[in-house]
Formats: sequence, structure tokens, C-alpha cells
Amino acid sequence: MQKFLSAALLLFFLTGCASSRLRSRGATVPLRVQLNRQHSVNFAGYYQAEEQGFYARHGLRVSLLPGGTRGETIFDPAEILLSGQSEFAVLSFAQYQRIAADERQPLVVLATFQISPLVFISFQEQGIERIQDMYGKRVAIPSPDWQNVVNRVLENVGMSPEDITQVSLDTPEMDDFYRQRVDVWPGYLTDEGVQVLLDGYRVNTIFASNYGWNTYEGLLVTTQPYASAHPENITALVDATLEGWHYTFAHHRETVSLLTARYPEHSRLYYELGLEYLRPLVDTGEVPLGWIDYTRWRTLLNLSDTNFQGYDMRFVETAHLQE
Repeated sequence: MQKFLSAALLLFFLTGCASSRLRSRGATVPLRVQLNRQHSVNFAGYYQAEEQGFYARHGLRVSLLPGGTRGETIFDPAEILLSGQSEFAVLSFAQYQRIAADERQPLVVLATFQISPLVFISFQEQGIERIQDMYGKRVAIPSPDWQNVVNRVLENVGMSPEDITQVSLDTPEMDDFYRQRVDVWPGYLTDEGVQVLLDGYRVNTIFASNYGWNTYEGLLVTTQPYASAHPENITALVDATLEGWHYTFAHHRETVSLLTARYPEHSRLYYELGLEYLRPLVDTGEVPLGWIDYTRWRTLLNLSDTNFQGYDMRFVETAHLQE
């Protein structure tokens, strides 16, 4: 991160701070954040920002809307954002990549995961220890976005989608994996990777990041028109959310208790392990929380258009300058 502020950033910083202070003494601003999965440890920093009053202190009333699949309804967080049903969404890199060139101009303002938590899970007896070992195997495809991930990692080892049996799932459930209807299950280390162990199975886990899918994940996304109209809201949301993540990592047991109380469908051990797995993927100690590197970002998106950015780190910079 730069050690000094440009005049533009200084003006942005002062304006954002002033706006937050003024709003904190007035009416709160309602914001909707559409999550890309059901409530889980992946959003712990958001929950703590809400629980500890960080959002309220910044003059915000934030609604964290669960995503994923419920019944036969599939929530597409990218489309919910672009259609104006929420001001913000948390997207995977694949979800953002799908809409990056949309005329409604999605804009990334924070990245939760510095290291991708995306993994491929298989039973140990299958002997699948590398992507190459998936040759001829039945691989679950939970969504079109996961299809892109699978295709990319196959391509990176010289394989094609035709080298595996792709099993598309309209309503993906882990039971399909447990009953061995598929050989490989794509998921999150912090979610399915925890659940399969707690259910007593011995599995192999392959990180997508080891095969070229070394992406940022948990992207907090808005749109450029919204950012132009309401930069103070983004400043406040990013600042409070990063406070939430700092609090999460400083209060591990308290955060586990919060998750268990809020979302009792999972056990305390589930959240305990999930948070342990999550921390080194989010807080690497090498860059500030939430950071996106310019060169890495452009490489991931294979960008040649120097006018296209797709992300804005001023808000994260502002948050860290206030620490």
C-alpha cells in the first residue's frame, strides 16, 4: 500500500470521514447486502460488525440477505445486485467474472479471501489426490459458475471437460456425494470441507488455488453508478465491515458463540473448525484485510483494456488509514 496520500485520496478520505460523522448524528441509512451463500462462517466479519454496533456507529442499518439455494429457489446474488434489489452483494470471483462487462458496471470494493477456499472433495478410497486423477470420474457441477471453475482447473493441467463426467445438479445436496452418485464434490473448505469431516468421512481435499484458480473470493460488490452517487455509504460499509473482521479474529471463541447462537442448524464444532480454516485464507499477514492487488487482479481477469478496472481500493485504503 502506498505510504502517502494523493490529493484526490486525501479529499476522498476527508469527505468520507465527514459524511460518516454527520450521518452518525442523524438518520441511519438502510443498506441491503445480498450474500452468495446461506449464512455461514464465511461472513463472520459482517455478523460481528452488526453485533458489535459498528454498522450503527457509522450510521448504517445493514440487512444481510442469505443466498444459495432454499427449496427449489436459487438466489443469484449477481442478478439481485444488478437489478437493484440490493445495493451490495458478496460474490465469488466466478460470479463477478460473469457480470464484469455488464453495462450496469459492477464495482468490487473489498475482497474477503486472499486465498481461495474453493476445494474439490473426494473419498480417500477413490485415490483422487490431484486434478489429473479426476479423469473419467463423476464431478458434481452445482452451478454454471462452478462449471467455469472446473473447466479452468482442467485446462490448467492439459485436460478438457470431456475428460470427466459432469453431473449437473439443479438442487445440490451433500447427500448426492455421500450416496456416491458423484465421485468429486466442489465446495468451500470452510463449509462442505468441515461438514464432511464432522460427518465421519475420510476424504481427500484438492485446493483449486493450487491449479490456477488462485482468485480473490468473497468480493463485496456494488455498481459504479451507486459508488458515484453515494461514496460515503461505501466508505462507511467497508470501514465497519473491516472492523468486524478485525474483531472476529481477535475474539475467536466469542465469534463461534455468536455463530452458534444465530445459526443453530450447525454445531459449535462446525463453526470452530470453519473459523480456524478461514483465518489464514483471509488474514495472510502479507497485505491489509480486504486488499486487492492491481497486477494480480488484471492477471486474473486477463485484462488488456487499460481503461477497465472493475474495482476500487480507495475505500479499503481509507479504512486502514483510520486504524
